[in-house]
Amino acid sequence: MVERCNSGQNWLALVVDDEEPIRLTLSAILQLNRFAVVSAASARDACEWLHREQFDLVITDLKMEKETSGFEVTECAAKHCPNGKTIILSAYAKLAVDWQKHGAHAFCQKPTSTTDLLRVIDGLLAKSSSDRRGVTL
Repeated sequence: MVERCNSGQNWLALVVDDEEPIRLTLSAILQLNRFAVVSAASARDACEWLHREQFDLVITDLKMEKETSGFEVTECAAKHCPNGKTIILSAYAKLAVDWQKHGAHAFCQKPTSTTDLLRVIDGLLAKSSSDRRGVTL
């Protein structure tokens, strides 16, 4: 189980990307904004975490082991963390056209600014009691 209370974090996030620099950058941004963060380098690793923890937020790349591995992550998150919010962050917008059908709450195209990403996250978590799907950036 991931500890979050002792370090002052209010939220638990899972960051999924096969590129380590992106995982590290996203993790640092989230940690600076009161998130405890777990990272995974593949959809398989992410789904293992999603079976064990209840995440408030999942941010996943789309194209990892397969072109649409991120959809496996969002579907697993929808099943195992039904109260969590998921964001697909990808440079491949054409692959992500059906992102809402796969349980994602938002799509952000890489590159995106930190400000824009945090705005999407704030919007999703502020409305976490209602099902607010359809945020695209």
